[in-house]
Amino acid sequence: MPGTKIADEVKMAIVRSKISGSTDREVAELFSVATGSVSLIYSRYKKKKSVERMQGSGRPKKTSERQRRSLQRSSKSDPRKTAVDIAKEANEQFGVEISRQTASRIMEEANLFARRPAKKPLISKKNQKARLKFAKEHLGWTSADWAKVLWSDESKFNLFSSDGIKYVRRPPGKRYDVR
Repeated sequence: MPGTKIADEVKMAIVRSKISGSTDREVAELFSVATGSVSLIYSRYKKKKSVERMQGSGRPKKTSERQRRSLQRSSKSDPRKTAVDIAKEANEQFGVEISRQTASRIMEEANLFARRPAKKPLISKKNQKARLKFAKEHLGWTSADWAKVLWSDESKFNLFSSDGIKYVRRPPGKRYDVR
């Protein structure tokens, strides 16, 4: 399977098998790895005399681990922060110029994915108490009493376009969290 990591002990066993004269195909079948992996492991061993993974190439990260954790903590404290807000915060706090996409990747490392918020009415503690009080006061009402009440849903309508989607960053399983 591509991307599967092979333990250093297995790599050394592959090298020993190659040194003893086995072909790449025989070693690959013996250890259940691809023939290309056998070839790569053995050629790296011949060059470096070690099977340990070398330090990866590529551009170093702009933010340190501590800075990334701080940005992730900030996003957890305010789930409605956008990636643009987080990138600005990184620039202001740490003097590190990161893109919106980098900020998004940093959040995704902590399983904070941008999601549409669940459509549900927000019931604050104050509203919860008021609703409970109302229910207790009107517990004995008959259907004739309720027929006299005029109900409205107070829906909001936009005549031109929408207000857009406001995303929230939340880990999996926290869809209905009040925050």
